[in-house]
Amino acid sequence: MYGIHGGRYQFDFRTLTDQKAVVEVPFIYYKGYVAELNHHQRLSMQMNKRTGLTQVALKGTGRITVYYRTTTIQRIGTVISLLSFGMLIIIIYKEKRQATK
Repeated sequence: MYGIHGGRYQFDFRTLTDQKAVVEVPFIYYKGYVAELNHHQRLSMQMNKRTGLTQVALKGTGRITVYYRTTTIQRIGTVISLLSFGMLIIIIYKEKRQATK
């Protein structure tokens, strides 16, 4: 399968010998995007300053898969949010319990 499927963009490529090609992926650039070459080697992603889209520099042949992966700060934010929600539930439960006594 090639193209966009389930938030992943996948395509095969082949460049001329000893030449790099910069390919623009149809995603607005965000630090969480990851590009993998042949499902194991990570490639760096850049932002096209003119269009704001994601770019990846390629050389040789292979299959690229671009997908979104949450960043560390997003994971930390999710944990803090869940802990805060849990504390809120505990506080509400204690307040209701004291009010019924």
